[in-house]
Amino acid sequence: MVVIFVLLMKKIILLALIVLSSCVLNNKKNEVETVESNNDTYIIDIDNVKKEGIIKTSSLFKDVTTIPLETKENCLIGEISNIQITDDYIFVLDKKHAESLYGFHKNGSFFMKYGNVGHGPGEYLSISDFTINKDDHEILIFDNHSMKVLCYDMNSGDYIRSIPVSGEGLTRFNIQYVENILYMDNYSEEDLDEGSYLMNYIYLNNPEKEHQILKSTDYNKGFSGIILTNDSFYSRTYGSPKYISFWGNTILSLNADSVTPYAVLKSSKFISKDDLKGLDFKHDNDAWDKIYEKNKIYRISNYLETDQYIYFQFLEGLTGNTILFYKNDRSVMLFDIIMDDMVYANPEKAVLFHNFICSDSKGLYAYIHPHKMHEFYEIAQNGFLSKSIQEENFLSNLKEDSNPIIFFYSTDK
Repeated sequence: MVVIFVLLMKKIILLALIVLSSCVLNNKKNEVETVESNNDTYIIDIDNVKKEGIIKTSSLFKDVTTIPLETKENCLIGEISNIQITDDYIFVLDKKHAESLYGFHKNGSFFMKYGNVGHGPGEYLSISDFTINKDDHEILIFDNHSMKVLCYDMNSGDYIRSIPVSGEGLTRFNIQYVENILYMDNYSEEDLDEGSYLMNYIYLNNPEKEHQILKSTDYNKGFSGIILTNDSFYSRTYGSPKYISFWGNTILSLNADSVTPYAVLKSSKFISKDDLKGLDFKHDNDAWDKIYEKNKIYRISNYLETDQYIYFQFLEGLTGNTILFYKNDRSVMLFDIIMDDMVYANPEKAVLFHNFICSDSKGLYAYIHPHKMHEFYEIAQNGFLSKSIQEENFLSNLKEDSNPIIFFYSTDK
């Protein structure tokens, strides 16, 4: 009887260990992991790259097409804060002037405004950012004043639900959806916080619990405070969404189960933790002057990607730089600016510099700032546009206060 009892207890203990082990494994599978750099990580080494001045669009792109955004009283755009383009739609956020998120068809015709400013259900105090849940055909708007995410049906604009996010002691600006996961950037009250994390995330099917990831000491030289408000997530691009910290040199890929180094900007001139030591950006007005004097590289931004190359910008002191990294042969182009000789007939005489803002596998999208539309109108009236653009039908309806024009530059050469 004792032997039977002992054998029975052993089986119970063994079964309990198996169940416990299974729980541990399942818990690990339900956590997003941080993966170290590997051989698949693109290394973009610029120390021996000769910098060029101006690159013309005709040397990079095959052709350019226009998408004039429809101008109506209920969709006037004063500033493009964010833009995302899918196979069917163009979503434009103007959080400064219109305080609205607009939906346009791919041909530029207006079809939807998502939510309104207010205190009621489905209303927001302000829009800080938005992201697209393609799986459930939802638009997610982040209101960082009330710290909640509002979900709307992508096609009808109907309000679905709101998700509160805690953010205790944190400031947040940006969100990013990836396969049932909502990533959120974090900024603490102090510039330096050794125990802080740069990002939290929640599962949308279980949003009550927030998870932390990316220690500031590992990915942002120890800084976790608000230096300058800028994009940290880049979903307006080919492939998986990306995350870039302010002081970091690593471009991270956001996946459903991991955050993985995707590309690294390598240079002996990249700013180090020692360069930042002792700087107080919150209370010392001279802190930025000290950064500029060092003339170091920092702040990777405006990340875009096609199936052929990676595009982004960075600062060296006060000087802006642009990178084109070709993925096939891993060659690098470093230059100042792109001059458009495809939209403008004589760019040395009359040209506007377009803002490249998103991409897909076959090219880059750019726009004219709304405040520059009157200049574009004058250029068009004076016949300074290229022949192919000058012949387009939208010019007959163009006005000085028209909504911006989206340009698509195809890389399929």
